[in-house]
This record gives sequence, structure tokens and C-alpha cells, in this order.
Amino acid sequence: MNRFSAVLCCFFLSGCSQYQFSSNLDKENFTTYFQPSKITIYEQTTLPTLDYTTLGAVDGNSCQEKENDLPASLSEARTQARINAAAMDANGLVLQTCLNFEPDKFCVSNIICYGQAIKVTPEND
Repeated sequence: MNRFSAVLCCFFLSGCSQYQFSSNLDKENFTTYFQPSKITIYEQTTLPTLDYTTLGAVDGNSCQEKENDLPASLSEARTQARINAAAMDANGLVLQTCLNFEPDKFCVSNIICYGQAIKVTPEND
């Protein structure tokens, strides 16, 4: 009976503890996570057929800081450029160039993509 009372007491006390749960699931993380999907990448050759406004220059960077990190990737650099375009309230991106830089004291491998953030006016059907 004493064991049962002790176990029951522990359950009640643990229920009253000030245990806090923290998670990275918040509205800001969801907003940031889905931002790149809102940006369409356009080819330079399609621009004459679009009604758009240029919002400004953007870039995206992928840097491998240490030897045992994942190598820099073109897709990560493009995604970062899309995130930066979304921050300018763009809905499109025209990539001009992506450069693969030589190793330096900051990055073992480094890719930077440069482009223009644009706001494309949707066509009226």
C-alpha cells in the first residue's frame, strides 16, 4: 500500500510541475518556410511577354563553412535568392548568374546566385 501511495504521489506531483514545452512550430517559421514556393523563376527570354515591375537586385548564398559540413549547393543558393525576393514582396525572380567561388577563410565551398526581384502583374482572363 505504501508503494502505491508513493507512486500515486509522484504522478500528482509531476502533473503539477512547471514543465515547459518549446517547439519551433510557430507562424513565422511556416511563413518563412513556404516563401520560396511563392516565387516563380523566369528566364530572361520570357520577360518581353510579361507585364512586370523590377523591385531590385537580390542574391542568394550557399556556404560550406567547415570541411565536414555539406558542400555548397546551387539549389540552396537559388532558394536563398527566392527568399530574399519574397522579402521584397516579389512574386518572380530572374536569375542572371550563379558563381562558384574558390575556397577562402570563410567558406570551403561557396556559391552565390545574383538576380532581379520582379513583381509580375497577372494576366486578366
